[in-house]
Amino acid sequence: MHFGLERGARIARKYRVVRELGRGAFGVVFEAENEATERRVAIKLLAAPEHDEAATARFLREARHTARLVHPNVVTVLDADRDLDRGWLYLVQELLVGEDLMTCLRRRGPLPPAQAAQLLVPVMDALSAAHGAGLVHRDVKPSNIHLASRGRGSDEIVPKLIDFGLTKSFEQDDGDYTATGLVVGTPSHMSPEQLVAPKEVGPQTDVWSMGVVWYQALSGRLPFEGDRVADVAFRIVEGRPPPLASRAPSAPSALAAAIDRALLRERDRRWATMDELRDAIERALRAWNPIAPSIDVPLDELEPEPFDEAEPTMFARRGARIQAAIAARAGRLRLGLVASKERDLSPQTALALGAHLGVEITLLRHASHADLVEALDVGELDLAWLSPVAFARAHRDDIARGLACVELDDADDYASVLVGDRARAARLERFALTGTRAAWVDRWSAAGYAMPRVVLRAAGIEPEQTFLEQRFVGSYDAALAALREGSADVAGMYAYLDRSGRIASHGAAGDRSLVVLATSDPIPSDVVAARVDLDDREVRALIARLEHARLAPSDPLREATGASSFATFRAARYEALASALEGDESMTGS
Repeated sequence: MHFGLERGARIARKYRVVRELGRGAFGVVFEAENEATERRVAIKLLAAPEHDEAATARFLREARHTARLVHPNVVTVLDADRDLDRGWLYLVQELLVGEDLMTCLRRRGPLPPAQAAQLLVPVMDALSAAHGAGLVHRDVKPSNIHLASRGRGSDEIVPKLIDFGLTKSFEQDDGDYTATGLVVGTPSHMSPEQLVAPKEVGPQTDVWSMGVVWYQALSGRLPFEGDRVADVAFRIVEGRPPPLASRAPSAPSALAAAIDRALLRERDRRWATMDELRDAIERALRAWNPIAPSIDVPLDELEPEPFDEAEPTMFARRGARIQAAIAARAGRLRLGLVASKERDLSPQTALALGAHLGVEITLLRHASHADLVEALDVGELDLAWLSPVAFARAHRDDIARGLACVELDDADDYASVLVGDRARAARLERFALTGTRAAWVDRWSAAGYAMPRVVLRAAGIEPEQTFLEQRFVGSYDAALAALREGSADVAGMYAYLDRSGRIASHGAAGDRSLVVLATSDPIPSDVVAARVDLDDREVRALIARLEHARLAPSDPLREATGASSFATFRAARYEALASALEGDESMTGS
């Protein structure tokens, strides 16, 4: 179909054509401007007659399925309809400026694992979101991964998954035209089941294709090659690719093994989900510590082309763990902390923290205290914002040393109370607690586990010798539920103490069936810590900068963490915690 639209022509009476961006077998794409909002967009017009039902179905499927996904790494659909004047189907998407991954690979050759991870892990997240919505993409390949710039002076690259025209719902019949047995996709990136049993494709099809993309990005070659499409298809269905390690010897062996597993012909041996593949890749990269200057892809190496983003899009880089394992210091210190709903971290938070420390900071989020301490232990981090229990464990195991204590905005002191059923645990004495059962929150909880052990040992009660059973239940609510249902007799609970040291409130307040058996001293504060092998001169400089530093009310670091100032670190404040944690290794749970 010929569209013959010149600059200034109107589509659907509201989009004014700026220029043609490209054309393919299924359509023509124009850059256009919404006359009402003046926003630049990309408009795809269906290049097929109205009676071509298969092409029309594909076009509408792309609009419906792309609009169904709201993800920072999926191209955004803004509008879709039929032009009433000309009868053309059109699809309006955000305008992308940059280049696709295939163009990047042709220009630059194989990517270092660091850069590949920067670009591909977010796309894996997008595919995981698609699978969660019941969709399988079926055409994952480098040319469908766009490397978009945020624009407006930003150097950040935002990978975007595009072209959902072959997407299939694996949860319901969406009229997919492969029901006729037609094979669709790009042969070099198609899974064996996509070639021989297209009706049976599911999320593992995209796992395979993503494995091909990783293989191609790291080695510069396809895992299955041939002069003819039929040769490639035969090798995919019947053969095995050369191990990635043989073609990309500089890639970490664990990373190569993870990608090789994604390309196993037998689906029951392949990674079952995109999340499994992503996690395996992240584990491999966490354990690897290459010498590389940066994992960022410089924007000045990307030539502006159609299909990249003209306006900023919300995008938070996943991969604190990836960045930490693969980024060299490059003049920055890597500081990790545990992500939480209360911590609204931003680039300004890192800048503010760097200003207090007197150095540039790369701020890396971690999912748990265990991950954070492990990252510090293996050298993925230089600094860490540790909870009191995390620091006690890390200091005890000679992983970290304290730089400064964190003072919080809270007017009341944070503490712990040991609570129990009023009828069964009336006194904090050994004979009263012997043979009872304890419910703790988790191994890293100060109020819900560690501080109650401090209180018990101060009273001469050894938990392992006194309690019939100790178990981790995962939350304060679960600990209260265990008390109420009778599966536990005592539990650790958070509390706040007023300035006179009396309980102002606690987690079991209002439940008349429960009684406070004992109250702890205030829990020590969080610690900004350094790994033990960080240069002594650097450590002394950091301590000098942090000691007695106060944070203004508008300081982004204060807004993100609740910290009001930093105080001199005193190891003695954490000794009781470390001592109380001794002997808990045999306990099961988190």
